[in-house]
Amino acid sequence: MKIIITGGLMHKTGKYIGLIIGILVFVVLSSGCVSIDDLVKNMSLNNTGNSTLSAYNVSFNYPSSWYAYIDNKAGNHTIWVSRSSNDPLAPTLQVDIISNPKYMSDQDAVNLIQGGTYPYSLYPYGWTKISNTTIQIEGKTAYEEIFRVNDSHYTELMKNQQISFVKNGNTYILDFQASYNDFDNEKSYFDMMLNSFKVQ
Repeated sequence: MKIIITGGLMHKTGKYIGLIIGILVFVVLSSGCVSIDDLVKNMSLNNTGNSTLSAYNVSFNYPSSWYAYIDNKAGNHTIWVSRSSNDPLAPTLQVDIISNPKYMSDQDAVNLIQGGTYPYSLYPYGWTKISNTTIQIEGKTAYEEIFRVNDSHYTELMKNQQISFVKNGNTYILDFQASYNDFDNEKSYFDMMLNSFKVQ
């Protein structure tokens, strides 16, 4: 981003820059969505020209032109990156980080995922599973399910790739979504995010 300030304009706008930055930081922090640490980390660029998001002990690369959001509710964390800030059909990755109950071992949580009962026991009407397989993430077995989504929340047929795994007492769910006809075109972006995903 280039900022060009010339002669008289510099004096006039310069005094407002600090005020504007202060207001923006206040609005972001008071919303309860991110800390100043997360805000700074979200803006980092890696050597590929993509952005790197780092929050809640996870990090991954995503296209620098996409929007990033961070939320923290009831002890669980959610991260979104999306091509659009307001289009529900836009290609999106949602990452949910769910703290497993203290009495539950990692293996117990894995068993529940394998049984299709944790953390989401029921899929909405209109979700049809196309395939399921296992992959490796961070040295852990992850469970991948792909769905054809014909849901009234969307104006088009959607495709959803959901990947779940357990590590260090947390269940991680990566949910990649795009319109059904566009999903394969977005796959290279989704794979870049998935392949760069790290739990710190």
